[in-house]
Amino acid sequence: MSNRYKCIESFYLPMLDENENEIENEEVRVEKGTVWERQEVSYLSDVRLENDTGWIEIANESLARYFKELTEEQTDEQTN
Repeated sequence: MSNRYKCIESFYLPMLDENENEIENEEVRVEKGTVWERQEVSYLSDVRLENDTGWIEIANESLARYFKELTEEQTDEQTN
């Protein structure tokens, strides 16, 4: 099983401050096509994903809706 996921539909999440509190009226866009790695530990929600631009935490339902798990072959292609 891979722990890498590709975003299949862009979506927005609330932006967080340095204390992980939501910043009112500010959002971050998760771009379609970006690849994320699932982390073992999540602090704010069900799933924590990270990539070279930062991290996000989302519910399992959002993971299923907005992401596709990459196979080992697809993961290798992404790094080559």
